[in-house]
Amino acid sequence: QGDSNYNTASGSSSVTVTAAAKTTPTVTVSPSQSSISTGQSLSVTVTVAGSPTPTGLVILLAGTGSFDGSLVNGVTTITVPAVALSVGANSLYATYQGDSNYNVASGSSSVTVTASQVSCNSYSTTSQITGITQPIRLGFGNGELIASSLGQAYVVDPVSKSVTAVPFSAYSGGYGGRVSILNSQAFIPITNLNQGEVAVLNLSNNTISGYYQIGYEPYSSLIIGRQLYIGDTVQWNNGNPSEVYSVNPSSGQVSASINAGHIIQALAYDSTHNRVYALNYYDSTASAIDLTSNIVTATISLGVMPTAGVVANGTLFVVGDVPTTQQGKIVEVDTSSNAAGTTISIGRDPTDIVTVNGCAFVPNQSDYTVSVLDLTANTIVKTISSGIGQSPTGAVVDPSTGYVYIANQSSNSISILTSVPATTPTVTVTPSSLSITTAQGLTVTVAVSGGAGNPTPTGSVTLSGGGYTSSATT
Repeated sequence: QGDSNYNTASGSSSVTVTAAAKTTPTVTVSPSQSSISTGQSLSVTVTVAGSPTPTGLVILLAGTGSFDGSLVNGVTTITVPAVALSVGANSLYATYQGDSNYNVASGSSSVTVTASQVSCNSYSTTSQITGITQPIRLGFGNGELIASSLGQAYVVDPVSKSVTAVPFSAYSGGYGGRVSILNSQAFIPITNLNQGEVAVLNLSNNTISGYYQIGYEPYSSLIIGRQLYIGDTVQWNNGNPSEVYSVNPSSGQVSASINAGHIIQALAYDSTHNRVYALNYYDSTASAIDLTSNIVTATISLGVMPTAGVVANGTLFVVGDVPTTQQGKIVEVDTSSNAAGTTISIGRDPTDIVTVNGCAFVPNQSDYTVSVLDLTANTIVKTISSGIGQSPTGAVVDPSTGYVYIANQSSNSISILTSVPATTPTVTVTPSSLSITTAQGLTVTVAVSGGAGNPTPTGSVTLSGGGYTSSATT
C-alpha cells in the first residue's frame, strides 16, 4: 500500500488446492426391535460415522419398501410402515448417498415379523363395500383400498367406505389388472388393449396422472423397493415367451425386459433370495428371476395353471387349477431349492392368494367361497361362503388391521373379512354366599369376559369345588 518512501507495489505467486481424498464412512443400521408382530410399524435408526460429521441422504430398503432420511448430526431415524414388512425375516439395507467428504457406503440389519396370535378359523365376513362395478383386482396402500375394473379404478376409504370412481378416460375398453402402490401413486396395468398401457393413479387427488407404455398386454404388477415390475400376458403366435419388465416408477422407463414363460398371470417376491417368481399360466410353471442379474435361474413345474402366488415362511404358495379341470390346488415351493412339494386341494378356479396373521386366503371364483389356510398347521381350516359374493376374483390385506378384502366381480361388491384375536379371557367366580352350613347347597356364578371390543365368549365351563365337579354350557 506504500509509505512515505515507496509507491504502492504488488507481486504474485500461486498455490494449488487439491481436494482431500474421499473416505468411506461406517454405516450402522439399528432397528428399534429385532422382532415385531404383523400390523406393527418399525423405527429404524441409521448412523453414518466419520469426522467431519457426514451429511446428506440415506435410502433404506426395508422389506418391499424404500424410504428416505436426511442426516442430522450423522443420524436419521426412519419409520417403516407395517405394509412393507411380511411374516418372516425382512432385510433392512441402508445406503448412504455420500457428500463432498465421503463415498457412498452401506450397512444392513434385519427384523423378524411374527404372525399375530389370531385363529385363522375365527375369520368371517363382517361387512361389504358397495357402489363398485365389476371389481377385478385389489391393492392397498397410502391408507386406501384400490379396486381395478373395466374402464376405471375405484379409490375406497376403508373407514368410511366412501367410493370414488376414476375412469381410464383414454382406454375405456381396457380391464384393470393387479394393483401396486408406491407412496401416493397406484400403478394399474390395463389389458385387453394389445398396446401395453399402465395407468398411474395419483392418490393425492384421485386422478389419472398419466399412462406408461409397457409391453403389450400387461396384467400383473409388483413394487420392490423403488422399482416397478410388470408382467405381460401376451401370447405370441411364434411361440415367443411373455416378459417381465423392470420399470422406473417415476418415469415409466423400462430398464430390463426379462423373458419368462407364457401368459404371466402374477408376480411374487422372495425378499430372502432377492428374486421374483413369474407365474406362467399357459406353461404351468414358475420362472425364478434373480433381481441382481435379471436372469431366469430356474423354471419350476407346478402341475397347475397358476393364477397367483405369495411367499411366506420360506415357501412360495401358488394357486391354480389342474390343467383341463376346474380343480383348484395350492402348490408349495421351497424357495431354498426351488422344488415344488406339498399340494392342498381348495375350491374351483382360485384367483388370488394373500397372507396376514399367519393365515392365507384364497378366493375360489366358481364356488363363491374363500379358502383359509393356517400357515403353521399347513391345513385348510375354514371355507367361508357367507357374505362372499359371486365370482370372487381379487384379494388384498390391510396389515395394520389384519382385515382381508375380497373383490366380488359379478356382485359389484367387496367383502371384508375380520378375525377374532386369540386372547385369554377373564374368568370371575362368584359364590352366592361366602359362608354356608353343612347340607346347604351353593349357587356359583361364573362370568367369562373377552374384554372390550371382543365378542362374548361361548362354550362350556367346568367348576370343581371340594370333591364336586360339574360342567355347564351357556
